[in-house]
Amino acid sequence: MQTGTSRGAPPAGVQAVSATDDRNVASTAERQFSLNRTLGALRVAPQSLRLPNPKPKPKKKAKAPAKPAAKAAATPTLTVSATLTRPATLTLRIETELGTTVAAVASRAAAGDADVTWDGRAKDGELVRAGSYVARLVAVSSVGTSELDAPFAVTRGN
Repeated sequence: MQTGTSRGAPPAGVQAVSATDDRNVASTAERQFSLNRTLGALRVAPQSLRLPNPKPKPKKKAKAPAKPAAKAAATPTLTVSATLTRPATLTLRIETELGTTVAAVASRAAAGDADVTWDGRAKDGELVRAGSYVARLVAVSSVGTSELDAPFAVTRGN
């Protein structure tokens, strides 16, 4: 097997597979391949994202004079970081342990360290439930698509 790299191209090689069938006929197949190392060193912080408890629904009562709106506390965020070897379009998918996507965030990033931040909200805009999730970062670059994932937890409490 020969391997090599050229400037800007991913490492490549040739894989050969030989086999003999039940009639004692030998065959060989060769396939070229390349390694896509666009995405590496995935980091998720914090490992446990603590979101506020849901607010109870107000009971219906007579209208009171409007009060000035209180400033909402900042919602904690999850930051997924990775090292890119080339520019790429990134998509961070937040998935349940069963693989259901609850949220997605897309961005463009140059080569080097890249961060994608998620605000703890599902596609419908509501904060997600407490539980175990997977942060899946997908990078699409000039040489193809690569992805890495890491587990994290969401807890609820004020």
